[in-house]
Amino acid sequence: MARVFCPSEDRSWRHVPVYRGRPLSYVLWNPEARINKVLGDAVRTLSGRRPLDAIDNALYLCLLSHISNATCCNRCEAMQFSIVSYRGYDPEYRPKVLFASLVHRV
Repeated sequence: MARVFCPSEDRSWRHVPVYRGRPLSYVLWNPEARINKVLGDAVRTLSGRRPLDAIDNALYLCLLSHISNATCCNRCEAMQFSIVSYRGYDPEYRPKVLFASLVHRV
């Protein structure tokens, strides 16, 4: 989830997908596989319950870059993201925030 700080937009949290849908041709050729793997690893690592080290900082920056490219516009002043655990199929499950970033100027 992410929120952007723009003069013309609200600051509510929005869902930002890490993985995009893939066409059937990706069975034979998948040039984005490594990018998706890095983003998935970043989400799994940052949602763990341990102190972050230098490798985790690189994953953090990859995820920050991906989310800022997906959500920010030319007028954005700052952005923040979080990793949230939820189950779309279970209405009784309460989402849990596993990780929340600082607010970053863009």
